[in-house]
Amino acid sequence: MKHVKSKRLIMEPMSIEEMDELIEKETDLELVELYKDLKEKASDNLQEYKWYSTWKICLRDDNKQIGEFHFNGLNNCTTQMGYKINEEYWGQGYTYEVLDAMMNYALSQDEVYFIEMLIKKNDEYKVKALNKFKFKMVAETDTEALYALEKPKSKMLIIFASIGLCIGLAVGFSLNAVVISLNYIAIGISVGLCLGALIGATIDKNDEDKRKECQEARIKQGQEEAAKASEQDNNE
Repeated sequence: MKHVKSKRLIMEPMSIEEMDELIEKETDLELVELYKDLKEKASDNLQEYKWYSTWKICLRDDNKQIGEFHFNGLNNCTTQMGYKINEEYWGQGYTYEVLDAMMNYALSQDEVYFIEMLIKKNDEYKVKALNKFKFKMVAETDTEALYALEKPKSKMLIIFASIGLCIGLAVGFSLNAVVISLNYIAIGISVGLCLGALIGATIDKNDEDKRKECQEARIKQGQEEAAKASEQDNNE
C-alpha cells in the first residue's frame, strides 16, 4: 500500500480493519462520525482509496502511531485534508512535518490542483501552520474558516527548452566533429530549442486549461452550495 515518508515520520493508509479499530477507540464523537464516513467511502471507492482512507502517522524509528491524517475525497481537482496529532507529541514539530509531506504528495498527483482545510477559527495553532505553508482563507462562518492552497503553475516550457538546447548542442558538436562543411552546432541548438519549447509550451497550455476548468467548477459548486444554504435559511 502507498506510503509517504518524511524525516521522522511515515504516513500510510489504514486498512478497513484498522479504521474499525480506530473508530472503536476514538472518544471524540465528531471524529467518530468523520472516520465512519471515510471508511464507508473508502470501501465504495477502492480505486481512489488513498483519498478516502484515514492515514496513520507513525514514527520511522519504532513505527509507533502518533496520530491520524485524512484526505476527504477528491472533487473538482480539490481534496480537503485534516489531521490529529496525539497530545503527548505536541510541540515537537510533527504537525509541520506531516503537512509538508502530505501536501507535497497530494500536489504531485496529476488530478489535484487545490488543497483545502476547514478549521475552527479559534484554533490558533492550525491557523499558524496553514499560514506557514501559504494557505489563504477563502471562506468563513462565525466559528469556522476554510483555507485553500493552489498547485504551483507548470513551468515546463523553460525546462524542456533547456533540455532541447542541451541535446541540440550535443548533437551539433557530434556532427561537426564528423562533417565540417556545415555549422551543425547552430543547427542543433536551433532545432533542439524549438522542439523543447514546443513540447514545454504544450504541457503548460494543457495545465492552464485544466486549472481553469477546475476553478470554474469550484466556483459553480460554491455558488450552488451558497444558493442551497440561502434557500434553507429562507425556509426556516
